[in-house]
Order: sequence, then C-alpha cells, then structure tokens
Amino acid sequence: MLTDDMGLGKTIKAIALIGIFKERLITNHHCSTPTIIICPPCIITNWKSEISKHAQAGVLQAKIYHCSTCHSLSKANILECDIIITSYNTITQEFKQTNTSTSFIFKINWHHIILDEEHYICSQYTATHHAIDSLLSSHRICLTGTPIHDLLGTISFITQPQSSDQDSLSPFILSSLSKGCNDILHLALRHLTLRHTKTTHLKALPTISHHYELLPLNPTMQKEYSTLYKEFLSSKSKGPGEFFRNINKL
Repeated sequence: MLTDDMGLGKTIKAIALIGIFKERLITNHHCSTPTIIICPPCIITNWKSEISKHAQAGVLQAKIYHCSTCHSLSKANILECDIIITSYNTITQEFKQTNTSTSFIFKINWHHIILDEEHYICSQYTATHHAIDSLLSSHRICLTGTPIHDLLGTISFITQPQSSDQDSLSPFILSSLSKGCNDILHLALRHLTLRHTKTTHLKALPTISHHYELLPLNPTMQKEYSTLYKEFLSSKSKGPGEFFRNINKL
C-alpha cells in the first residue's frame, strides 16, 4: 500500500514503477502482460493524461476500458498495451453479468493490479471486493490518501494467495486481533505500507511551501455543492464506502 498524503505524487510513483518494470523486462528479453489500473470513473481521464505527461512518448501505451470502450477492445488489443485504465463499477458489472470463466478480463494474469482510492474494497463482503479479488495478477498495489477504516479488506486483497498451497494473511491477523494482540497487525502494516507525509523531510527536495487562494463559488456551483454536502452528511451512517464516495464528490 502506498499511503502518501494527498499531493505527494502517488500517481507519478505508480507510473514510474510500471516504467521501471517494463525496462527491466526488456533488458532481460522477457515479455509481460499489462498493468490494470482501477479507479473511480471521475479520475480515469486524469490517469490517462498523467501517463502521457510523465512517461516518455511511446514508452507506455495506455488505453481506457470503460463504458463504450469495453466493446471495442478485444483481448488482443489489451495484451498489446502496457496499461489498461478502468473503473471499479466496470469490473463489478462485468463480474456480475458474465463470470470469471467467460470474461477475458478475469483470464489475463495482469502484471500489476493498481487500485486508486482503495477504500472501494475496504469491506471483504461487497460485490466490488469479490470482483476485484477475482482478477489474476503477479503484483497488487493499493493507493490511498485517506484514512483506512477497514484494514482487513485491503490486506486480504494485497495478500491474496497466488497458489493453492499458500494461506491468506487476513485470517491470521483477525485471529490475533480477537486475542488482543495488536502487534501482529502493526508488524503486517510495517511490511505492507509505504507512507510519506507533507512533514517528511526528503533531502533531494526543497522545504515545502503552501499558498492558499480562496475562490468564491458562483450561484450554480454553490447550489450543487450544498446538495452534495447534504448527501455527505447523510452518508456518515451508511458505512465507510458510501462516506468516502461522497468525500470524493465534494
């Protein structure tokens, strides 16, 4: 899990990681399957533009697999790419409407699965978690800049056994917590998470500076914001998933 504060470049770090892995594979004359990035629909195009902006031209080929593009991309088209960008809802709907034996999305062994805004899978008992967890992969990465409320859902995803003779880490952690042993959880988090805050001092970078500029909302925007804010207040009692979805809207 990469849990840096917002604004510290989690997206760029993920893009750099994909690029490094591709370079190593080319150097060693190995082939690889694409990386799939799963995120809320509102930031799909942002991921595409960030890849175009920060990766050298022609190095990382990225395509969007969402809504109408789902029908225009074949398995061969996808395997030609380095990165596929899709949404949680797209994967969940495909999981519900087809099944893992007929949908090629669930047959590809992705090089990385990268989840942006990982709280969408915070509960192990949702359709979204089951769908995402059914994807095959060599590496799994979660990105989040918001507090993690339900750790077990995320840990279950990251540590999913890659073969039948491996055991999941989640039951072991849950058993330890039920016995009042928090040390096991702390140990797991130290090995599973990487975090930088805005107070973290990095020698290669200058001291952080802040500039605040308040922008007034026009009447239309203010009305929309007020509506979303009321939805946010009412979502506090509906669980962490709905709560954080409304934070993203705001």
